Amino acid sequence: MNARMFRAAVVGSLLAPWLMCAGDGPAPLTATVSGEVLRLSWTGVGTLEAAPTVSGPWTPVAVSSPQTLDLVGRHRYFRRVSPGGPAPPETPDYGYDLTAAEGGEFESPPAPLEPPPSATVDLTLLPPVGRQGTEQNPGAPGSCAAWSSTYGLATFTAARRVNQAPTNATQWASPAAIFVQVLQLEQQASNTCAGSRITSYFQVLAQGGTPSLADAPYVPSCPQLWTNYGGRTLPPDPAFTVSGFRKVATTNLTFIKRVLASGGALAYATGLYTDWSSYRGQPVPYVGNGVPARKKDGGLVGHCMLIIGYDDTRNAMLIQNSEGSDWGGTISGAPPGPEGTDAGYVWMDYTTFQRLAQGEAFYVP
Repeated sequence: MNARMFRAAVVGSLLAPWLMCAGDGPAPLTATVSGEVLRLSWTGVGTLEAAPTVSGPWTPVAVSSPQTLDLVGRHRYFRRVSPGGPAPPETPDYGYDLTAAEGGEFESPPAPLEPPPSATVDLTLLPPVGRQGTEQNPGAPGSCAAWSSTYGLATFTAARRVNQAPTNATQWASPAAIFVQVLQLEQQASNTCAGSRITSYFQVLAQGGTPSLADAPYVPSCPQLWTNYGGRTLPPDPAFTVSGFRKVATTNLTFIKRVLASGGALAYATGLYTDWSSYRGQPVPYVGNGVPARKKDGGLVGHCMLIIGYDDTRNAMLIQNSEGSDWGGTISGAPPGPEGTDAGYVWMDYTTFQRLAQGEAFYVP
């Protein structure tokens, strides 16, 4: 396998690159720098791989040129390998449009003014990790906004209101019927599933809640969701009524920490890196390979999740995902157990969190 390598480091706003070539002929990787962003391009067919050290482990990140990478605060080695090497894992389309305009006004959450070094919400008030898609397509059918705002935040809000752990499907807000309802509200075409705005779910939830997961089961199939919920309105459970949502900027970690320290969770949208799908809890925190994941049309992949804690010692946010309990890591940061069914969470590095986040995080006072 013929490989040529490129190593880059970012210190502050200064990018210092080193290009290392092996063999004859010109180096196949061309690097250009704009501010703190590195752009790698190459000619011909090949796979771009990345590694934290020159000895590996090497992870495939892209097959198409060029690629734009975020490298602030990290060192990475890059190489292009000849055809026949491993193909990069495809990042699913989770359904959120990162260019979508969300509503609401930014504001500063209440005290404590100086958040403690770490905090998590009352974990007993969270629903268990859900799965929005299949193992073959974790993003299907693009319902991540429903999972984070409704299954995650609305369930948590209802449990927090009565201080009772949600232990079964009658106490979990369903992301199924409300997903179709929001698609109709946003005037999406019938029998199709696309991205939806987080604030559209708050609009529906404010009108009396939504059915429980026991009354409105979720299936990871767009046609089946429309068949089950497109032509009828199920009675909502008023326990899941959510009103008066607020939002803070993800650029202000202090504000997010204040919400979490006061016991609130936050739903938010984010871009992803191409190694997201293969993350299984190590390393902690998750930093990512710096290569933004893109959809087939070239747009950035968007996803929605629930922020449930932070730790300044780890320098990371704790986030609950909706890709099942066999993805990611554990709440404690320890490796998943042998069965891998105690995972579904990620400690995400603060810098990575802020670089990928769409810009807004929503909570209920």
